[in-house]
Amino acid sequence: DVLTAAFRCTFGVETSQMSMLYLLTVCKSAGGMEKLFESTEGAGQEFTVENGTASIVDSLAKDIEKDVNILLDQAVNTVEQNDDGSVCILSGAGRIIRCRRVIVCIPPTQQSKIIWAPAMPSMKKFAMQSSQMGLLIKFLAVYPKPYWKELGYSGELVSSGGSPISLDCEGNPICITFDDSDENEFALVGFIGGKLAVQWAEKSQKLLENAILDHLAECFGSWAYKNKSLTVKNWADEPFIEGSPVCVPHIGTMHAFTALRTPIGNIHFGGTEAATAWIGYMEGAVQSGIRAALEVLQHIKPQSLSPAELRELQKHCVKPSHIP
Repeated sequence: DVLTAAFRCTFGVETSQMSMLYLLTVCKSAGGMEKLFESTEGAGQEFTVENGTASIVDSLAKDIEKDVNILLDQAVNTVEQNDDGSVCILSGAGRIIRCRRVIVCIPPTQQSKIIWAPAMPSMKKFAMQSSQMGLLIKFLAVYPKPYWKELGYSGELVSSGGSPISLDCEGNPICITFDDSDENEFALVGFIGGKLAVQWAEKSQKLLENAILDHLAECFGSWAYKNKSLTVKNWADEPFIEGSPVCVPHIGTMHAFTALRTPIGNIHFGGTEAATAWIGYMEGAVQSGIRAALEVLQHIKPQSLSPAELRELQKHCVKPSHIP
C-alpha cells in the first residue's frame, strides 16, 4: 500500500504502469530509492518553493527580459529544418520565427503533437509516442488554525485509498498530504494520483471537494471540515501539459529512452524526462536545460565554454542524430 501511494504521488501512475528498469533508472539518478520518495534532508521532497514554482519562472523572465524577446501565446505547431542550416518555427497564431538552433523542453507527449519537417527519426518518434503522462490532482486546504499540530499530528498522511467506495471510484481520493503552513496561514497540501485521480477527475468539483474533506476527516478528525477554503487543481486540464508530474515510458520501451535527449540536426531536447540526474524532478529539468544550452553553445560559440562545462557536456550528452 505504501509503494502504491508513493508511485501515485511521485509519478502519477500505478505500479503496473511502470517497468522495473525505469524505476531503477530513476532511483539511480536520484541517488537511491529513499532519496526519491522521502521528505528528509537531501531527499526529493525536502523543500517547497515559497510563492509556488511559477515564481521561479517569473523571476527568471524578469532577469532576462531586457536581453531577450519572450513571446507568449505562441503555441508551436510546426518546426522545419532547412538545407541552409536554419530552423523555422510556425506558431498557431501564424507567427514564423527563423533561428539557428532550437531547444525543446516540453513533455514528450506534447512533442509528438508538433509537425516536424523533416520527420523525426524512427527511434526518436518511438520514444515520444511511447511516453505516457501521469496524472496528479493537487489541493490546498486552508484552516483558521493548525488543528493537526494542536493534536500532536505532523499533518502528513499517506494513503492507498482504502476500500472501494463506489462502483467507479476504487478508493478515497487522497494519496498524500503535507503541512504547508507559513507565517500567514495554516494549510495542508495534498495530492490525488494514478487511477484514483483519473476516476475522481470525472466527478463534479463539489463531489471531489467533499470527498477530499471526508478523507481528511476520516484520518485526522472532524476538524477537517472547518476549512476556510479549499483549492483544487487538476493538471490534466492544462492543454500544454495534460497531466502531471512526469512522462513515464511504456513498459518494454526503455531501449528508446535515451533518444528523448538526443539532438536531431539543429534541434536540442531538454525537460526532466531528458535528464540523467533526478529524472522526473525539477532538479532534473534544470540539469537537462543546462546540458541542452551547452550543446547549443558548443555549436554557435564553442570558445565560450569552460573546461568544466566541456567535461559536463561530454559526461551527459548522447551522440546526435542527423536529419533523415
